[in-house]
Amino acid sequence: MNHLRQVTNRFLRQHPFLLGYLVFLLLVIVVETFCAHVVTQWYGVPWTGGYLVAYRFFLLLGFFFLGISRAVQGNPAYQDEYRQWLLTTPWSPEKPLPLGPVRLTVLDLVLLLVGTVVRPVDSAPWAVALAFLGTYSGVLIATNYRSGQDGATFFCITTASLLPLAIFYSITDSIDWPVFALLFVITAVCQWAWLRTLNSFPWENLPGWKFQFLGSKTKRPERRDNLWPRVHPWEEFDVQTQVTPRQILYLACLWGWVAAMTVFTIQETIKSAVGDYSEEEFALVASLAWGIPLVAAVTLALMRFIRYRPHCSPPLSLWARLRTGRWLLSKHDHVYTAPLAVLLGGLMGAGVLALLPFHLALEAFIGTAIPTALAFGLGPSLAEWRLTGGYRMSVAPPTENRTQWGKGIEQPSRPPMSVHSQ
Repeated sequence: MNHLRQVTNRFLRQHPFLLGYLVFLLLVIVVETFCAHVVTQWYGVPWTGGYLVAYRFFLLLGFFFLGISRAVQGNPAYQDEYRQWLLTTPWSPEKPLPLGPVRLTVLDLVLLLVGTVVRPVDSAPWAVALAFLGTYSGVLIATNYRSGQDGATFFCITTASLLPLAIFYSITDSIDWPVFALLFVITAVCQWAWLRTLNSFPWENLPGWKFQFLGSKTKRPERRDNLWPRVHPWEEFDVQTQVTPRQILYLACLWGWVAAMTVFTIQETIKSAVGDYSEEEFALVASLAWGIPLVAAVTLALMRFIRYRPHCSPPLSLWARLRTGRWLLSKHDHVYTAPLAVLLGGLMGAGVLALLPFHLALEAFIGTAIPTALAFGLGPSLAEWRLTGGYRMSVAPPTENRTQWGKGIEQPSRPPMSVHSQ
């Protein structure tokens, strides 16, 4: 009995708003049913707004936030005080977490089953599971990526890109099992990767732990803008990040796959709606297969340029280059090579693929993967550019703070310097 009480209390701690949410859903059902009865019986007007529309909306919205809460509550990666406390205890990753596991339990599956059963009859059977497991897995994907689980992260995102196609077949052909299968695979891989992430605790020692803890109340070290000379104005992550060849391959395949699935889903939607292609419909899908790589190339080129430019001005302005005749500054201008190569690669790739007899989805995959690989693979890396680039740093502390003594602190007296004539 005590064990059951402990399990129930732990489950309610992981879902702190569950009881209030259930009461709210009951009120929504009562109010919506009463409104339908009033309109139908009292005024003699048939109710045409659909039955339990608000209930369906709040049911899915509630499970959406329950999935987020389930992945965050009791997760030391998102609760800094909890994580700091674990560091002071004899706890080790081989032991269960004191506030309950982050992975799903039998009670979570029961909650999901109950939500699926009480959904409106005319709604999709996978809607509740998608709202809950989708958000739960999304939070874990972000956590696992931060701990260096690149393979599992990109596998889950690639698998998730199949969900629109599976949902399309569920709506058109009433085939629901692909959606459940994809959700099961994504959730299982996320939980397996989470166990690997937990085994690497504490995460500050990992070079891949890229971002500050979400929800952290620990103050970040104060920026010492009053120190001079200044080394660089960026955070430590900005000058240490390196993208490995494996990560470049993952990113290229991932975004290429997402583009291919987008084109393929649109193709299947048009086929289901009108049957065989007409010339106008084929031209529409073909323009998407060529347009997505173009949009990706332009976006990646701009992102690459903007990422490298903050605080890094050219040594000479355009007017100074024209006056001095130094039109090309190789030490600085090579930072523009990668954005131009990404843009040209996307344009030329889309043009060449339009002439080849490939499937439109394959064209979208290749045309998106090429500029993605160029954007992340071409040098110089961000760390190399910011530490060794030939630029003029365009940021500096205020003039009155350019000493090692901050504001309001009197500098120690120094003897006046004298100049002795020889």
